[in-house]
Amino acid sequence: MTRSTEEMIRELSTELPPVKPLGRLRDTVIAGLGIALPIFALWIYNSGLRRQFQRGESPDAIYLLVVCVSLLIATGGVVAGLAAAVPGREVAYRVGRNIFTLGFALGLLALGYQVASGATSFMDALGSSLSCIGGATVLGVPAALFAARFVNRGEAARPPLALAQVSIGGVGFSAAVVHLTCSHPDPAHLVLGHGLAPLMGGLVVLLGLSLAFGLVSRLGRRAES
Repeated sequence: MTRSTEEMIRELSTELPPVKPLGRLRDTVIAGLGIALPIFALWIYNSGLRRQFQRGESPDAIYLLVVCVSLLIATGGVVAGLAAAVPGREVAYRVGRNIFTLGFALGLLALGYQVASGATSFMDALGSSLSCIGGATVLGVPAALFAARFVNRGEAARPPLALAQVSIGGVGFSAAVVHLTCSHPDPAHLVLGHGLAPLMGGLVVLLGLSLAFGLVSRLGRRAES
């Protein structure tokens, strides 16, 4: 007697390894914030707020612009990267990608204006920005790792791009925290070392993630063989 289709499917499914369902985006975001916020609070406590705030002065226009650039890059990168890992989230992905592009474009325009005005050279701004870029990168690693694990387990059409987006986005939030505590007065430093820090720091994080995932994958293949 010929076996039914249901029996054949049931038999085949028993031979497959168990699949752990992908968590909800909202839960992932909440968990990521739970990891990042205590680290950010510790940084602010140890570094102190920008002297401008300590004196009770209002922030100037370039300072507020850099805040917007950092948060746009951070929000857009995280939303696009996480949404790319979940089928059916194409609209959220496009929204995140557009927000990220807007933030990056504003940052480039602001940096170009500051350098073209002759107030400071690009190399001088870069030299003074390395410490802030490094701080933002270190602060952004824990949350970026958590988000990258979600992306790596998901169904992103282009995993390297999704990993890059969450890495840059994770560093974007930490760059905004560094922005609150840095008292450097040079506008070009603020734009490059804070607003555009996610791009450089995120690429460093992405390189580390790629090496880590590659090593884990290689070890897994060895264990199976």
